[in-house]
Amino acid sequence: MVKIELIEQNEDGPVFEVTDLKTNEPVTAKNWYEKSKDKWHIVLGPNSANRKYIAHELFNKENEDGVMTVEDKTSGPRVIGTSQPDRKYVPFMTAEDKEEYDAIIERATANRASKKEQPLTEEEKLEAQIAKLEAKLASKRGY
Repeated sequence: MVKIELIEQNEDGPVFEVTDLKTNEPVTAKNWYEKSKDKWHIVLGPNSANRKYIAHELFNKENEDGVMTVEDKTSGPRVIGTSQPDRKYVPFMTAEDKEEYDAIIERATANRASKKEQPLTEEEKLEAQIAKLEAKLASKRGY
């Protein structure tokens, strides 16, 4: 675990002192502004919690008297393609709509998995490549 403590607030922004609780050694920390998301982050040096970034927003929400303890990150990186599309609309669905939505997502996930499980033969791969190139040629010729 890592303990993040707000030391002072000056004109350049907040100053944090970070301690790795496993080794009781200080961890380097600096502030970083992410332009694309318009957010400030605390960037941590190497630590036993395997954390690199903590959003200032998260620190401000979860700190107690200027001190926040960050748990070890034990989960791996998220898997791309496993989240539900349009999940933000679920709270606005009726119970029947939610059941139908879950059934559709489950069928789509199963269909996707079944397509991935069937490896193409070398011949099928070449035929697919030929069809793709023929379609590209036809579009160039204006057919």
